Amino acid sequence: MNNLIETYAAWNAQAPFVMAFIKFAILASLGEALAVRIQTGSRQRVLGWPKKAIVWGLLGMWIAWMFPIYAKGVAGLGFSSRLLTAFLTSLTMNVSFGPVLMTTHRITDTWIDMREKGQRPTAEMVFAANDWPAFFRFVLVKTNLFFWIPMHTVTFLLPPMWRLLMAAALSMALGIILAIARRR
Repeated sequence: MNNLIETYAAWNAQAPFVMAFIKFAILASLGEALAVRIQTGSRQRVLGWPKKAIVWGLLGMWIAWMFPIYAKGVAGLGFSSRLLTAFLTSLTMNVSFGPVLMTTHRITDTWIDMREKGQRPTAEMVFAANDWPAFFRFVLVKTNLFFWIPMHTVTFLLPPMWRLLMAAALSMALGIILAIARRR
């Protein structure tokens, strides 16, 4: 087990963005596949999954870039409590970077879905295909308040080498939770 952890730590140190790509491409894609299975009750191919896995990987690289910026920025303010620092890091990140990331993900997912259905989507088509008020209310407000801010508070209490793995696992978990909620 120690060898595995040492190898993981070495790979993270040598190629953090490649590792972020791999973690998110695998775990978040797995979360989407499990969500489809939960929603439909059967194993089905995720529409556009190779493209979506690449997008997830790229989003993971972006997250890998942003996590230390927010963590070091908030820590630099000098709060004495680790919990308060972790909470403020999560809060700051999820109310500024989080909505940009989630909106980017929604746009790319919609574009991929439309392409997979044989359409040639324009920006107007992609934007028209989304219910933006519902996206704002549910994804940007509710998932941030009740999932991402609390869960990323825990994430920022972890040592830096585990944070992206936790974030990728949380992406998978949220997909599963939302699928279960939709099924009810």
